[in-house]
Amino acid sequence: MTKFSRVLKVTLQKQLAMLTRTILIYLLVVAVSFIFSLFISTSGKYWSTGLMGNVFAWTPIFIIVYLVRLILLSKNQMKSNSFRLIPISTNKLYLANILGVFISLLYVQIIHSIFIILSVVLGFFTIPHAQISGFYWRQVFTPQTINASLGGLLLGMLSPILIVILVHLIDFFSTVILKYIPGGAQRIVRVIVYIIVIALVIYILSNISGLGISIVNGSFLERAGAVWLVDGEFIIFVILAILINLGLLRSVETIR
Repeated sequence: MTKFSRVLKVTLQKQLAMLTRTILIYLLVVAVSFIFSLFISTSGKYWSTGLMGNVFAWTPIFIIVYLVRLILLSKNQMKSNSFRLIPISTNKLYLANILGVFISLLYVQIIHSIFIILSVVLGFFTIPHAQISGFYWRQVFTPQTINASLGGLLLGMLSPILIVILVHLIDFFSTVILKYIPGGAQRIVRVIVYIIVIALVIYILSNISGLGISIVNGSFLERAGAVWLVDGEFIIFVILAILINLGLLRSVETIR
């Protein structure tokens, strides 16, 4: 297994298998909560409303679950003897790992987009007099809408990837750098690193929240330029963090 494509395939298979099992748990949770909602609320009359509500309520929670599980799996792979002993460079191993995470997150987003669209369409055709006021299909295909949507989709993909890489950075940094720092100074250095990472994560979440608010209040199209600017910043952060992790990873010892 000396080819990058084969390493990526093996990495991706493990990640997708884990995510698929989690998606099945998501479907089970949605089904159970939907059944309960039929008995404890008035949604029984319009059951599709209850289904839509459960899909929308559980999706963001499970997005976090997917991200946490991917972080743990990818981090453990980079410290696994069976993975690190593959006869290929450490750089290619890490890049295959990150590319696998990116594809896995794309897989999750596509699956949940399908669930959301199906629940909305189902509600639209089963709720009497359901309509979307002032909606015209030609509005979806304007250059402004396409530009804003592409920027938002890219931000939605870059944000979790950056969080994964930042977690790797903390883990690798703690493993490699801190052992060379005197005990008294370790705490100070660790606090500084955590402050920087937490600030970046807050910045990431604030931009995602701002994007969501702009969609709700109708200012999404006006924010398209700002979204692309944030995308550019995130790309720079991702590249810098990957380069740092590649440098640290060479000194990270396997523990499994």
